[in-house]
Amino acid sequence: MLDLKTIRTITLDIADTYADGAIQDQAADLILKLLSQNYQIYVFTSNPKRSLAFEDFEPPGLQYLREPMPPAPELAGRLTDLVAPSNLWVTDDAELCLWLIGNDLPLATRKAPPAPGAHRLLRYHSLGELASALDPTSRVWLEIGQRLDEAGANAGGVACGRVIGIGGPPQGGQPDFALGLKRFLESQGHALVELLDFSALGLGSTADAAAAATGTEREVDPAAEQWIVAQLGRIKGGQSVYHESLPEGIPKAFEPHLPLFWPPESIIVALGEMILAPPLMGLFDLTVLLENTPDETARRVYEIAEQGFDPKFTEQYVAHEGKAYVRYLDQHAVRERATFRVDSNTPGAYFLVGTEFSGVRDSSS
Repeated sequence: MLDLKTIRTITLDIADTYADGAIQDQAADLILKLLSQNYQIYVFTSNPKRSLAFEDFEPPGLQYLREPMPPAPELAGRLTDLVAPSNLWVTDDAELCLWLIGNDLPLATRKAPPAPGAHRLLRYHSLGELASALDPTSRVWLEIGQRLDEAGANAGGVACGRVIGIGGPPQGGQPDFALGLKRFLESQGHALVELLDFSALGLGSTADAAAAATGTEREVDPAAEQWIVAQLGRIKGGQSVYHESLPEGIPKAFEPHLPLFWPPESIIVALGEMILAPPLMGLFDLTVLLENTPDETARRVYEIAEQGFDPKFTEQYVAHEGKAYVRYLDQHAVRERATFRVDSNTPGAYFLVGTEFSGVRDSSS
């Protein structure tokens, strides 16, 4: 069985793209998507009549292989990832497929397996299907969905709501991740999936925590916190929730959620910054902590392009705005208690923290 979670390099055969413009467009889309997800891409052609000699546009992460394949010892010695188990070869060339299977190297092909007993082989039907299989974010959502289904099975058939809490640093990607997870869960047959943005209630924000730590006036009305905790508690207890208007004391910023209707079997995807702590933490069936490196968090908070980023901005962020968030992580052991820790350093791509290719290890802010 080929474990796609271990794949970080793709070696793509574009021999069949020359005769079919549609396939050529699909290959270009695949390459651009994989590059955006931090894959290293090697491109070659198994057709000796099609030369890559005049291909000269190589953006970062893309390299053309103009030598015949399979790679000669000299090339394999220079580009060791070509023959590494983390490299997926994508080709339909029969001879090359046999060589790859004989050397137990990962292979994706649209044709029937040319040899029995292949352990690192993936058969696909289209490049779009292959792109979906290689999407690290889809794999994260799949694992969350499987754990959510397990939680539902453990409920013994009783209709009760389930709540997923998604927290992370300022500008950590929570809205995009939550919306993508909602769409994924709906595609898996969960019809009642609702988004709940705690920031609309002022809950769990870095600014509010900083105010509380300095003794200044808090932005959060405790009544709002008590109210939303009560609503989530009701659906988790098998009751429905319905509100056409907001009770007194609930911020008007929450009005886009109206009319608020949660049947007992609803799945609530709740998002915010510092929400993975009491009293909200006790309401979540699953929790997801999005993590960025301090440099990436500072860059996003100060809206600085990567090319113009100076490490001094990180020092400034950690010493000021980031203090409350780091305190929250440590005080409530958020990293240790989260169901899933997800690397969100790359826009559009999410990785489970702790995997070989995650950029976040033991710290985040």
